[in-house]
Amino acid sequence: MRNYLLPLLVFTVALLLLYFPLHPFNYFFSRPHGDHAWAQCDRASVALNYFQFQYSFFAPHTHNLAYNSSGIAAGEFPLVPFLVSKMYACFGFHEFIFRLFTLTFSLLGFVVAFMIAKKQLKLVSSQLIASLAWLISPNLIYYSTGFLPDNVALTFFIFAFYFLLPLEKLNNKNLFAFSILSSIAVLLKSSVLFLVAAVFVSLLVCAYKKKELKGAMVQVLWLLIPFTFCIVWIMFARHSQEIYHSNIFKMSTTNPQSFSLAIGYGYKMILNLSKIYPLPILFLILFSLLLVLRNFKAADFFQLFTITAFTMWLIFFVLMMRNACYHGYYHLPFQFSVFVLFAATVKIVEERKWRMKAAPFYVGFTFLFSFVLFSRTLVKISTVKDFVNKDWYTLEPVLRKAGIKPTDRIFSATDASYNVSLYCMNQPGWNCPDKVRDSYKVEALNNCDYAVLTDSIYLHQFAIAKFFTQEIGKHGSLLIYQLKSKSVSAD
Repeated sequence: MRNYLLPLLVFTVALLLLYFPLHPFNYFFSRPHGDHAWAQCDRASVALNYFQFQYSFFAPHTHNLAYNSSGIAAGEFPLVPFLVSKMYACFGFHEFIFRLFTLTFSLLGFVVAFMIAKKQLKLVSSQLIASLAWLISPNLIYYSTGFLPDNVALTFFIFAFYFLLPLEKLNNKNLFAFSILSSIAVLLKSSVLFLVAAVFVSLLVCAYKKKELKGAMVQVLWLLIPFTFCIVWIMFARHSQEIYHSNIFKMSTTNPQSFSLAIGYGYKMILNLSKIYPLPILFLILFSLLLVLRNFKAADFFQLFTITAFTMWLIFFVLMMRNACYHGYYHLPFQFSVFVLFAATVKIVEERKWRMKAAPFYVGFTFLFSFVLFSRTLVKISTVKDFVNKDWYTLEPVLRKAGIKPTDRIFSATDASYNVSLYCMNQPGWNCPDKVRDSYKVEALNNCDYAVLTDSIYLHQFAIAKFFTQEIGKHGSLLIYQLKSKSVSAD
């Protein structure tokens, strides 16, 4: 027991240090901000609507009503926002609850990954290296504290993968556990299906090499459960999107339209790699891949899954290239491939009984250098405001004082997202991104009761100037207007 608790304690302390650059005591009580605050506000909007209006699980709503008067946001499986809304019901609406929910699941996943390493590796030092190296990622740590379901999906897949090992003792109970847990992961983030496919291929190839293909076919049948769940949900979601004209959480590939665009997206992805892993870890990943390929055994499930998972990651990037080169959270589930790679690499080192005196110094120096770069990048992405006007954060009391009801629809301009401004002021309505057609603005204003403007230039645009009848208040940089002929008196 002591041999287990001491490494776990070292791992836990090292893991906590990774969150230190975030200044967690302040960060956890902050509103959605930083990289991709828009994506976080989309999910936070669903959770807040569940909490306020007790909508059905299968009818998640956002504040955005553009082209969709119902506000139903069909597409993504809403388990995380739904569960968070139940926590809001118990403890009141506090956004840090959402952050803590995501963080708790993320930490559980990281600990289970450490337990997988203990199953695969003999030496404590090997277990710690494999378990910690993949966690030195600004991408993993930053999004593990946010409002997105990607880290939770990753955790469920890690739980599922734990039941696959050891492969030689697989039974129906373990396969059932893998199927159910990976199904939840796939529903939360459909990209996890690529990792399930990697398991699918690895089991078949391993069985073929060991001449146990007949027995493996039974195991593979269990893997059809996640595929079935995913297909059924996609069919339901797309049907709902057509009915409600939902323009959020669309499920579609975003591959480039030309070879030159593909080259551009690939180059952009290379530039953004430092947000996923610091440079020393990227070199360590490349070295580890070469080492595994050099010592590759097709009958070794762990090694085979490593190579197959990286291949699936590449396929995913090709299919989703236009978005995947910009959005780090798209890659979160695939970062499990990095953990498996490090575990497979260290296992090769153990089996060959290499005794390199310089190894501890190399590992220590690599981790130290990586941590410095990790800290700088993490601070950078966690402090980016990402087009969020902070005045929206404190606007809701001003709106209520002006007599604007929670059900009144607001035209928000300008906002580069579906839900950032609307969610932050907790008000349904239409947002107005930059450079949209005048016809969009006219339709939005015809469907709204009030307007919140970040720029007075809207008051002088020919096509829409007639809609702004009376200024009823100001809040920081924001101007609040009554639309059309409705009269509201402000204090």
